[in-house]
Amino acid sequence: MQRGKLKIFFSYFYKTAKTKAMLSEIIEKYHLKYRVLIIDAQCDDTQMNQEIIHMNHIVIDDQLSFNINSILKMNPEIVVIDQIENFDLYSIEKLLEVGINIYATLNVFNILSMNQYLSEKFNILTHEKTVPDYFFNQADEVEFIDIPPKELLLRLEPYEQYQWVTEENLKYFRTIALDKLIDHNKYSHKKLIESNLQFLVCISPSPSAIRSIEWTARNAQAFYASWKALYITTNKHKNNIQDIKKIEEYENKVHELGGEFVRITANNIDAAIIEYAKLTGVTNMVIGKSRTVNYRFPFRLTTLESKIINAIKGIELHIIPNYDYGTKKYEYKPKKTSSRVWKDILLSVLITLFATAICFLINFNTDEFNEGLIYLMAVLLISRFTKGYIYGIATSFISFLIFLYLFVQPNFTFNVSQVDSWVTFGIIFITSIMTSMITSQIKSDKESNVSAITELEKLYTFNQELLKVDDKLEIINLMKAFFKNEFGGESTFYDIDNNQIVNEPAQNDHIEAVQWMIINHQEVGNATKLFSNIDTTYFPIIISKKIIGAVSITGLNLQTFKDYDYLIRVILYQTGLAIEKETLKIHRQKLSEIASQEIVRSNLLRSVSHDLRTPLTSIYGMITTIIEQETITRDEIVNNLASARDDIQWLIRMIENLLSITRINQETQKVMKNLEVVEEIVSESVIRVRKRFPKAKIKVKIPNDVLLVPMDGTLIEQVIINLLENTIKHGKNVQNIILSVDDEQDKVIFKVSDDGKYIDLNKIENLLKDTQTIEYGDKGTKHSGIGLLICKTIIQAHQGQFSFYKNQENGITFYFTLPKGDHDEFK
Repeated sequence: MQRGKLKIFFSYFYKTAKTKAMLSEIIEKYHLKYRVLIIDAQCDDTQMNQEIIHMNHIVIDDQLSFNINSILKMNPEIVVIDQIENFDLYSIEKLLEVGINIYATLNVFNILSMNQYLSEKFNILTHEKTVPDYFFNQADEVEFIDIPPKELLLRLEPYEQYQWVTEENLKYFRTIALDKLIDHNKYSHKKLIESNLQFLVCISPSPSAIRSIEWTARNAQAFYASWKALYITTNKHKNNIQDIKKIEEYENKVHELGGEFVRITANNIDAAIIEYAKLTGVTNMVIGKSRTVNYRFPFRLTTLESKIINAIKGIELHIIPNYDYGTKKYEYKPKKTSSRVWKDILLSVLITLFATAICFLINFNTDEFNEGLIYLMAVLLISRFTKGYIYGIATSFISFLIFLYLFVQPNFTFNVSQVDSWVTFGIIFITSIMTSMITSQIKSDKESNVSAITELEKLYTFNQELLKVDDKLEIINLMKAFFKNEFGGESTFYDIDNNQIVNEPAQNDHIEAVQWMIINHQEVGNATKLFSNIDTTYFPIIISKKIIGAVSITGLNLQTFKDYDYLIRVILYQTGLAIEKETLKIHRQKLSEIASQEIVRSNLLRSVSHDLRTPLTSIYGMITTIIEQETITRDEIVNNLASARDDIQWLIRMIENLLSITRINQETQKVMKNLEVVEEIVSESVIRVRKRFPKAKIKVKIPNDVLLVPMDGTLIEQVIINLLENTIKHGKNVQNIILSVDDEQDKVIFKVSDDGKYIDLNKIENLLKDTQTIEYGDKGTKHSGIGLLICKTIIQAHQGQFSFYKNQENGITFYFTLPKGDHDEFK
């Protein structure tokens, strides 16, 4: 399907008659019989508006009625929208993908980068909606609607909201708009250029995050490069509500600007950033930077930028400063106390009280005991069984105060005169804090490692299972079982060939979602923000930038998908690789079969040429003798004609054999089967052979029960006739020929045996391989054995086996098998 065209009527301010110019072109399209749908587009020309209304086109006055499904049902060729920044870009993109042309208007300050620039310069237009720069640059056609600034200023006079506008402002806006138009023209000529640059912006919940994203989008677009935004969260903040909201905000912003959003969970943020950059081959990295002190790590000596520069050679690092530092104070927002917090507080209090009680008991029995060791043990227990290190530090401080108040002379006062007591418990206090922090870090790392190891074990198990299967259906069933076990929902695989889905979903809204996924190579459904109204999530399986299939998973929601994003993508990628490997294997087998068929075909042609030339030469010689020899007797004429008749009969049999091969499908190498009675096939074959060779002694042995086998009856008759005639004509001293049929569990075996002397078995084996020419009979006449080769070809087309063996005494046995198959499919 050809993509629709996007045409933008572009100008530098309001009231430049963009909408009128657009509607004028629409009237021309209407007269050319185009189906046009106009959505919320009216100009200041009342006469033109009335003319359009009477064109019987559908006009939607409310832009909120911009419903994709409704528009698709109307099947317009052109959709007209005013002020494109007010509409959903995903929906517009989808209309373009299905071949619908879009006509729209746009002002220069409604382009994201221009809005930011003009807002900072004039402190205006800050609340205007915008479209990303890449969307404007990818427009197929941009028509600039120009009007002199003086004339436009007169048009704006009646409107209060534009009283701030001056002629100088309009001239500046006009210059900016023309520059942007030039940028679009440059991009339209260079957009097919592939850049080797890859931008990566690292973001966190900081004021510079949005600024960093926008800066990366602008520069990636300028260099025609791809870009991604990387957000790394720790296990501690993984389910933090505020962080989740920030992540959603950043993800929406990245998608709006045409980038890819990546979320990773890791405890060591710096190491995760560096490792991801190495794995993805990033050439330019962007990070935000604030000049405020990091109070969590005030003694940090090595900065992130230093680590990046030292770890990744040749990378370009861009630092985006937070310009709001010093002007925005940190605003404390109290967090809601969860039940886990109260449990940890209660546990800390109980352990501290228990340690104090032990210290009292020990003090009654001895005076020479350091109570600090008991409190140190309490701190260790609290750090072990509570979440975070704040409880351990708080307990250390409280224990220090209790120790001074209760156990240091003078008791029940904080006036301590003994220096050694201060030093001793001061050391214990510092040790408690350090121990608490280390214990908490070990716990956090352990939780992270357990989570990572669990995912790795799942991936390893799945990969091991994939290695055991070699069938596409088994691969898909294995993937389905994995997703059912993990998420409890059902999954379905969809084949996609040349961007067309083979087995479409039943629901129409699902079909639209899948088509959007195929076009954009992005997951859609209820676990995403695209087509979230459907009850399933669809994931593309992409191998080497080509989508080979899709998987729908039920039971996922937005949070579950975010938590298991990496696991799902790896499983889908491994499944895709396994399917692609199996597809390539089948393709190689087909190529091998085609090569083998070509060899057989060329050998067959060579053999047929040889076998046809010999009898034709003989017939020609005998007829020439009869015509040209005047003294020839009647007996000689009769003998020559009899020989010619034999050769002609041989030629007829050869042609019948060749025609039998045409019944085999050349692409699938299979035949059309029907259930046939074996006794009838054998009887018909023997009758036909006895007509030609009445003196042949043929014994038939078949089962008493009626035996039905799926086959092409005509071809199997040809095989039996060939084998019987081969034995009669080319066997030496044959007295008896036995044709037998054996019924086994899953197949039927046909055998043709004789008791005579035969040619060398090695020659027959070579003959069946490549149709070598071998000697038959006493006269040493040359024959290619094409009859045996045709027998083998017919049996292989029936998925059977064809071979031979030497009898224990005299003679040889040719045999072939036919599978019984499932009789129900032939009823």
